Amino acid sequence: MSGIFLLALVVLGVWVVMSRVLGMRGTGTVGPAQPAPQQLAPAAPGAAEQPSQPWMREPWVQRVIMLSRAIGEGPRLTMPAELLQCAPFQALVDVMAEPHVEAETQFAYAAGDEAFPAWAALQALGRRPGSPEFEARLLARINGFNAWTRDFILRALEAWAPTDPTLAGRVLVRLDESWVRTDFVVVIEDFLRRRAAVAPLSF
Repeated sequence: MSGIFLLALVVLGVWVVMSRVLGMRGTGTVGPAQPAPQQLAPAAPGAAEQPSQPWMREPWVQRVIMLSRAIGEGPRLTMPAELLQCAPFQALVDVMAEPHVEAETQFAYAAGDEAFPAWAALQALGRRPGSPEFEARLLARINGFNAWTRDFILRALEAWAPTDPTLAGRVLVRLDESWVRTDFVVVIEDFLRRRAAVAPLSF
């Protein structure tokens, strides 16, 4: 695929976002920048501390907490693709994808306040067989959360439809005015590049 065609795809995605913004009434400003991804890491209890809530003493939950803590204590990462190569994060995804973990649990973590478990849950969801219901639930969240969470939502959608040329179109029509922020534009550009690399796009 030529660089010109790829650029055209990116411009198309941004144009869709901008056209939606210009079509809205009012000129509201985009909200403040989200916290840096590492600042969203959970505050895991220390080795000598005991969780106050009984459910937090469950072995599976403790593994989630400790792996999240290991990620937060590691090198600062600058993009989701780097996190995907992080060994503790890969282990956390495996924990989230264990057979006893139901899809509803993964969806609950994906919508939670703790960054690393949320992103791992989205990766784990991507390992499940896709369904129209699952896709609809994630598309309903596509305009919320910070840039990294949006990136992982898109990656889960891609995992369910790896060669579907119409996925990009289904995503683009759901975007709202929040996507004009620079960090969100980068996310949608990367998504369109990945889609164009695996299948000709169809809108």
